[in-house]
Formats: sequence, structure tokens, C-alpha cells
Amino acid sequence: MGLAPARLFWYNHGMKTAISLPDTLFEAAEKLAKRMNLSRSALYARAVEDFVRRNDPDDLTAEINRVLASEGPQ
Repeated sequence: MGLAPARLFWYNHGMKTAISLPDTLFEAAEKLAKRMNLSRSALYARAVEDFVRRNDPDDLTAEINRVLASEGPQ
């Protein structure tokens, strides 16, 4: 007895990966996911997306330029 194909497509809409975390970090992430009413996968996806965005050199340069432009020439 398997899942319907539509259900499998929904569940597997992205890349799956396995990671290792220290127990304390895993437990903290579990609590945060529960508090935010998110699945573990959704929490980790948001965290990685935020990390990638913050560390993208093009995004960092654009953000610095926005701040400098808002501060004026001084």
C-alpha cells in the first residue's frame, strides 16, 4: 500500500539531504519550529535561504550601496 503519486510529488518537491547537528542545536531547532508552527524541513530551508542570501557577495554589495545612498555624501 503506497502513497498516491500526487502525494509523492508534493512531498518530494525539492532536494533531500541529510545533515548532522549537535544534539543541543537540533533540540533548539525543534523548539523553534514548533513555536513558529513550521515543519523541520521548512525551518531548515528558511535558515539556509537566509544564510545564502546574507553571504551572497552581490547581495552584500547591493545592501551596502543602499545604505550608503540613504546616508548621503558625508
